[in-house]
Amino acid sequence: MIAIPYSYVAPDSYVDTNIKGTLNICQAALDNGVQRVIHTSTSEVYGTAQYVPIDEKHPLQPQSPYSASKIAADAMAMSFIILLTYQ
Repeated sequence: MIAIPYSYVAPDSYVDTNIKGTLNICQAALDNGVQRVIHTSTSEVYGTAQYVPIDEKHPLQPQSPYSASKIAADAMAMSFIILLTYQ
């Protein structure tokens, strides 16, 4: 949990690691014909639970730069899934 408060001090490092890192992995997989990439996220993307148990339909509520960067990384990965679906 130390990463979440630090994300307010250095949000650019979370953008570089989570968003750009996900982009680099997805692009490298696409460029090299990799068939499967496993992308993981965090429950932090859901913020404070509006209901329990939290499921994937729960609204996204970024409550820190860290969780916002994870939501963006998830969206980046999803964009590659959509790209591959329609190729």
